[in-house]
Amino acid sequence: MTDQPIQDRIQAHLRDMRQQEAAHKAIRKEFLQKLLDGKDQLAWQAPHQIQDFDELLCQHAAQLRNAVRYTMEYALSDDIEVEEHAKVVGALTRMIQTNIAIAKALVPERLGATLKTVHGGAPAQEPQD
Repeated sequence: MTDQPIQDRIQAHLRDMRQQEAAHKAIRKEFLQKLLDGKDQLAWQAPHQIQDFDELLCQHAAQLRNAVRYTMEYALSDDIEVEEHAKVVGALTRMIQTNIAIAKALVPERLGATLKTVHGGAPAQEPQD
């Protein structure tokens, strides 16, 4: 009895796995180059100076919007464990809070107004009924 067919199947499986890994690495590299504006990894770590901070905040808000949607989908899935679910919901909460902070930084300048919180308003002159 020979083990050659089993060895051939194992070798074919390993070859397929290596090809899939190489394809995944190539796709990931292309994605990062598009995402980070080029092939130069040094430029990824030390990007050019920002001239328009509002534009940068708008980009971050859009990126966070996508991250929130992706994380929300994951948080609402039924196939994650309770501990993992708590971590995902915590991360989702922080992303939403960050998005709100960015919106607060952008809105006053665009609308020509200031945002006021409940605690920041003037005190009531007359007692409420």
